[in-house]
Amino acid sequence: MKVKDYFGCPREMEFPALKCGYRTNFILETDTSILLVMEPGSIEGNWYIEVNGHRIVPEDFETREIYLPSNLAVDISAYLKVGTNEIEVYVDTFRVHDGLVNPIYLCGNFSVFKDSTNWKITSFTGKGKIDERIQAGLPFYAGDIEYKRIINLNTDSIGDILKIYIEESFLEDAVELWINGHLVGICTWSPYAWRVDKTWLKPGKNEIKLRLSTTLLGLFEGQYFNHKGHRYVDI
Repeated sequence: MKVKDYFGCPREMEFPALKCGYRTNFILETDTSILLVMEPGSIEGNWYIEVNGHRIVPEDFETREIYLPSNLAVDISAYLKVGTNEIEVYVDTFRVHDGLVNPIYLCGNFSVFKDSTNWKITSFTGKGKIDERIQAGLPFYAGDIEYKRIINLNTDSIGDILKIYIEESFLEDAVELWINGHLVGICTWSPYAWRVDKTWLKPGKNEIKLRLSTTLLGLFEGQYFNHKGHRYVDI
């Protein structure tokens, strides 16, 4: 490393050209389609990626909207195997800002869990409690999540307008409420409250659906907000 001097400017560090390598492992327990996804500019310098020894070069990536319209993605399903898989990123750097500068992601229809040492990809069950996304295998998911439930109602005991409230401290997403296929309304923050037209209800079984639009915190930062501790913590 050298330090450059410019008249009237702070000193600038100059790094030599480097060959950098990044490596991570994960366990695959299901046969499913998986994309390797990143944002443009996530790797700077001359680079390539190896998935279980199979080389992927920049030209293999195609623009595909995943969480951004400009995402770059490549299908790596054919390179994966049930058991331990390895992803390696190799970069020849020439500038101080070269290297792996943003995360790269695995995307697909699956659940993600962590044991004592490794991340595991398993089949997506489609079930889970509204306040337990990590336990449901969605620790890093960003997008819409739907929760459905059937409830029995005695409509004779309900007035012309039914008021519904959700009073849960953990809830901080934008929430749509649907009843029997009717969009009741959208609440983007607390208080979560809706007025339901009685004509949308029926005696007996009624389908209640909540659609939550999550934040990008888990995806970008790998964190979630701990309400009891009132702080952000790593997943």
